[in-house]
Amino acid sequence: MSTSIYDGFFKKTPEGYLFRAPNPWLFGAGKHYLANDAQRAEILELGRVRLPVVYALVFALVIIACPAGSTLLVYLLSGHAEPAGADIAAIAILTSLSLLTSLLIVARLRLRRLRPILMRLPRSQKSLTLRDIQTMQLQAISLAFIIGMDVGARRHLSLGSSQVISLCLMLLQGGVAALYFKRAASRVHDTFSRSA
Repeated sequence: MSTSIYDGFFKKTPEGYLFRAPNPWLFGAGKHYLANDAQRAEILELGRVRLPVVYALVFALVIIACPAGSTLLVYLLSGHAEPAGADIAAIAILTSLSLLTSLLIVARLRLRRLRPILMRLPRSQKSLTLRDIQTMQLQAISLAFIIGMDVGARRHLSLGSSQVISLCLMLLQGGVAALYFKRAASRVHDTFSRSA
């Protein structure tokens, strides 16, 4: 089963298809265009997930590398063996910024690939409603699940094995975050105990 990342960005209209281009700044409404069947097929082909294993691995690496890299950077620069409250805040800020930067890079690369097609499409005054956007978000979550199922099917893994791997990675990341949170909470508690 081959899926496209742009499946949820189209809405059927009497004039053809209303297409919402990705916003280069991630937040807010993107530009809307009218596309016919051939242009829709061309856009869907650009967003086709051809190597779902690589796609899933890159996604997992980014999700793991951003907090791990931020933690390592703060550890090396702070010189503290145990993280202090400021270290935890720095890790959280660096992780958020690195994830946001990764998303911005992906959005810009997608728009760059779409630009030749978008230049041929007429702009539309119509836009997708909030309900349409919520539907797109649900489809994006479904796409991630479908890619996981596709990876499992292509690699002859048992049904759900790729989801188990993803769950284990999330639990590992959650465990590291819980450990640092516990240490930070005990430091805050000790600080307030000494001052009282």
